[in-house]
Amino acid sequence: VFDTSSDKGTLNSTGTAFREQNKTGNIFFFGFANRDTARNLSMLLGNDTSLSIAPGSEQTTTPPAPEQPANETQGLSAISSGIAQSTRAGAATYQYQPVVTVDLSSTQRNATFDIVAEAGQQTWAFNYRTGSEVFANLTNISNIFFTLEFQNMTATDITASVKQYINATAGG
Repeated sequence: VFDTSSDKGTLNSTGTAFREQNKTGNIFFFGFANRDTARNLSMLLGNDTSLSIAPGSEQTTTPPAPEQPANETQGLSAISSGIAQSTRAGAATYQYQPVVTVDLSSTQRNATFDIVAEAGQQTWAFNYRTGSEVFANLTNISNIFFTLEFQNMTATDITASVKQYINATAGG
């Protein structure tokens, strides 16, 4: 509540905002959807000695809570979304797919990936690590096999990373 006796308020040129300065120097701004509502307040302040704004009547916006890191299910869905949004949207995909690689020194390594995508002569293997899972730690092989592993990311970031990685590594 503030005292408006002998104070003056003014409407803006469009008649949709009201500026009031009370005797103690506090300035208050009120915005309105239309000219008539603003004029009604102007007349109220001119004839009344106080204006009361009920608690909770203020319009405030609370920023959305930050997105939390994805769980395993959300991670799988986000990887699939990233593949679907990439330049290899039609790629064949396989969940929890075992992969075996053999490097130039004939060293064989194997791991199971959350999702593997195949398009043409290229394969992408993705792991989103949650809980006690361990990283596969397989390496890329030329321009044929690509691996990407991550943890503690939001679903939005996973989707964007997968899409960007495929688009950056996809051959013509």
